[in-house]
Amino acid sequence: DYSMAGLDFIYTLGGQDATLRPYIKLGAMYIIEKRRRTYYLFNPGDQSIYSEEPSLVPSAGLGFRLKLSENLSLKAGIDGWTSKSVSKENVKVDHAGRVGLSWMF
Repeated sequence: DYSMAGLDFIYTLGGQDATLRPYIKLGAMYIIEKRRRTYYLFNPGDQSIYSEEPSLVPSAGLGFRLKLSENLSLKAGIDGWTSKSVSKENVKVDHAGRVGLSWMF
């Protein structure tokens, strides 16, 4: 379970009317709450919950917008952020992908 807030600088390549508009983004995220639950196979009712302290972490992403028509676009992207503050040990990169349609009317 994640609760987070972030702020990104997004640099878009290509003009406003371009068919394909890739983007790069860099920023920071504040992880407000992060909990991991572990369920045990041989004891179905048992679980353990591990919570981590709030932290500020770097984030980055890549994506694009493909203009399908004057009003319809396909958007796709992937974002990545560190699992905890980079000053801690055992830092891993978490990621999320997005795909969607935009309809401007």
